[in-house]
Amino acid sequence: MMTRFKAFPGGVGGMMHAVLSFQGLTWEEMGLIRQIAPKKGERKDFKDFGGAPQDLTAAERVLLQMNQVPRLKAKCRVALFIMKWEELRNESVQALDTVQAACQELRRSSRLQSVLSCALTVGNAVNDGSPKGSARAITLESLAAFTSFKVTGSSAPSSSPPAQPARGPLAGAPQASTQARTLLDFLARVVRGLPGAAHQGAGGFLGGQTPSLPAAAPLLSGGLQELEEDAAVGLKKAMAEYAAICGRAWVGGQEGGGWPGAAGTSAARGGEDAFGARLHGFLASTEGARGDLAARRADVEAEVASVAAWFGERQPHRAPQALTLLITFITQFDAAYAMTAA
Repeated sequence: MMTRFKAFPGGVGGMMHAVLSFQGLTWEEMGLIRQIAPKKGERKDFKDFGGAPQDLTAAERVLLQMNQVPRLKAKCRVALFIMKWEELRNESVQALDTVQAACQELRRSSRLQSVLSCALTVGNAVNDGSPKGSARAITLESLAAFTSFKVTGSSAPSSSPPAQPARGPLAGAPQASTQARTLLDFLARVVRGLPGAAHQGAGGFLGGQTPSLPAAAPLLSGGLQELEEDAAVGLKKAMAEYAAICGRAWVGGQEGGGWPGAAGTSAARGGEDAFGARLHGFLASTEGARGDLAARRADVEAEVASVAAWFGERQPHRAPQALTLLITFITQFDAAYAMTAA
């Protein structure tokens, strides 16, 4: 970085001007400046320094010049956010579209409805004679039991020939417990025996009807929240720096008006006015896009909660975790289903 300082037109001073004017610096260079900018304690030391610059080391002289820019670290952080805003926005929109597509696929998957119906029948058969043996709906949490429940000769549904031919989804199900290691394996064999279920198709038996799930899973597991937090934190810091420069909080909409100018002495204004004006322009020009993104996020969150409720999860705050459980089950089921063809 020291070599870059020396080669930059105007040296360190020229690079600080580039920070304030948003010109001539790459994202990586702005990030490096933020890293080496004077920290809080160093800023005070350099502010109180009354000696000759030549008494300092080369690195200290660089920091002394950098210290002339108020809140340099904060400005670099804001500049980095502005430089990445479009990418962050596009990534957020794409992520929201992916999650919404996954929700629609879960609602429309006829195969998933068949599998869950069979799962309910199998679960009731396993729990026959207990209060759980007459369940009318399957819970998403109970799906995890299909992988942990080990099938044995005594626990496998219909492990001995019934007095009457089996009817419904269990008709034609495997009778030997050695054919399945877990209840999920047994369920997969039951489903394969259904009319028209033998053809798996590209992407898996369930995956063929839910192609967006692999991309949606990490988003529901925290990816969407991380994108939202990145945008919220960046915007908060941008507004804080805006207020620090001009002495008033950001006011959006028509009542906000134009850039009010930097507060303080003429010397201070000369160093910060360009940065403040650029920041004002960013906040004003992206206000509509930020509002649209927030509305889109709210719509998708409502869709996630609605789909989770459709599958039995009534707590909206648990909806992402519930759909993650369902996606995990779908992945595991497709793996078990593929094995039944072996």
